[in-house]
Amino acid sequence: MPNIGLLIQIANFNVWNKLKFIINNFDDKITLMLHLNEVMLNELQISDIKKNYPKAIFTYGENKGMDIYGFFLQIEYIIKNNIQLDYICKIHTKTDDNWRNDMINPLCGTNDSVLNCINKFDDKIGMIGPKKYVRLMDHYNTPLILNLLKEWNIKNTYIDEISWKEKKNKLLELEYFDPFFYITYPYNKIMYEEEMLKDEDKLKSYAIFHWLQIGYKVFRLVQNQKLITYIAPNHLQFCAGTMFWIDAKILTSFFKKYIHFESYNTFFEEGYLKNDKPTFTHSWERLFALIIYINNKDLSCI
Repeated sequence: MPNIGLLIQIANFNVWNKLKFIINNFDDKITLMLHLNEVMLNELQISDIKKNYPKAIFTYGENKGMDIYGFFLQIEYIIKNNIQLDYICKIHTKTDDNWRNDMINPLCGTNDSVLNCINKFDDKIGMIGPKKYVRLMDHYNTPLILNLLKEWNIKNTYIDEISWKEKKNKLLELEYFDPFFYITYPYNKIMYEEEMLKDEDKLKSYAIFHWLQIGYKVFRLVQNQKLITYIAPNHLQFCAGTMFWIDAKILTSFFKKYIHFESYNTFFEEGYLKNDKPTFTHSWERLFALIIYINNKDLSCI
């Protein structure tokens, strides 16, 4: 049996009580790590969790970086204490019941789902995400992600690069607007019917309406292919919501090589964050998958 780590980040006590049953779906020999948000949990709640799970490894932190800051602290603990793991299952107290359940059920909702995920790993698969929330990369966070790749001296072959300054300069120039590209560019994630592509006038009308009502105000939406300065060979995916299984050796090896915890932990933004502009926190939501691609493995759905 491989060495398994179940890493849970807890910021909501009520949600914790709804999901803690998953611990019983794992073998008793797993490494259980619980991160406690000391701002969102009170002393009685923290004491209750610690009393009921005395064998767990606890980390503690402030209210920033959402679940990802806590995950960073857990990875740091694993590395500093030389804990040997093969696979990590990452779960957190996401408050949306439907979203949380849709992620937890295929990952670890039953003993069988745990075994299915473990057995899915092979020489090609380095990460497993819930099918409903494995999404195509978007452009909300690519400026920060590209800066990090540059800092790590890793050549970008993973995501499209955009001239954001030029995009801003061209926002209100409709003669620069390309309706077909705008609607069909995968990173834009705009819903449309295939039949619309056969009707140029309908397509143009829909695209311009969308751009003027929504698009020009949204950072990630790109209106012309000329703004792309580098086109990646593949349009990759990530686990939206940051619940997943991941190859622990790949993850910890990458962190040992590139991540300076003391400085990086100061970059996480405080409080709850909307994903409507580049943030360090949401960049890492995508970077966990990119780490797998960088190591020539794939993200699989379950």
